[in-house]
Amino acid sequence: MSDILFNLLCSLLEESEEHLNQYLPEFMSDVLDKKNSKNASASELTKGVDKFMFMISDVSDSPFMPKAFFNTIVKPLLEKNLLNTKGMEWCEKDPDEIFATEGHFKVFLYLLQWQEAQKGSAAKAQEWFKGETGLMDALARLKKSNELLDTKVDLDELCEDVENIDATHAFVTFLNINK
Repeated sequence: MSDILFNLLCSLLEESEEHLNQYLPEFMSDVLDKKNSKNASASELTKGVDKFMFMISDVSDSPFMPKAFFNTIVKPLLEKNLLNTKGMEWCEKDPDEIFATEGHFKVFLYLLQWQEAQKGSAAKAQEWFKGETGLMDALARLKKSNELLDTKVDLDELCEDVENIDATHAFVTFLNINK
């Protein structure tokens, strides 16, 4: 299942945002249907999501992909407790092998915003991010990559499609990615 999910996501990179939003939610609904539960283990789904996360920042031809990926894949899996965030690497282990970071940062912001809504506060979302996931290690690797690439994060671009700008700026400060 991990390869099916990963290959499906890769094949959708050349699709329009409209097509992706039209067909991917239905696919995920089918995957998450109780009739298919033995085919969709949390372990396999997590592997597929993690594989795609490795390349989420490299999809500059599909700038809508981080948000669509989060909304149609990550969020439904989190809601069904089928995504083991602790078991994910989120990005390459070697910062020298990371050539873009913006897509990762966007997914991280969506994760924080979703967690804030689930937990009722930004502080609790930040604690989740720091403690219950492998995200802090990935964040350190991504920031190191930005240093190696001498890249600055464009906050306006990073925040252009998020819903709560004030909370997003607080999360950006928390992630310390605007320096």
